[in-house]
Amino acid sequence: MSHQEDDFSFGYSALHFSSPEKNRYAYKLEPYEDEWRDVGARREATYMNLAPGSYTFRVKAANNDGLWNEE
Repeated sequence: MSHQEDDFSFGYSALHFSSPEKNRYAYKLEPYEDEWRDVGARREATYMNLAPGSYTFRVKAANNDGLWNEE
């Protein structure tokens, strides 16, 4: 990407079709943030004004029983 591009958006989804309204998500951008952001049912993350560097975007989902999938 160009060094002038500093805004990023990520879209994501879980594969639970019987009760998609019960899916919950959390994400973090390493090393920009250390803690997971629990964002409920929202399926998009946006970051603005990121400094140049290497980042890893991680997302996890919880099933309808509220159990987080760490993979």
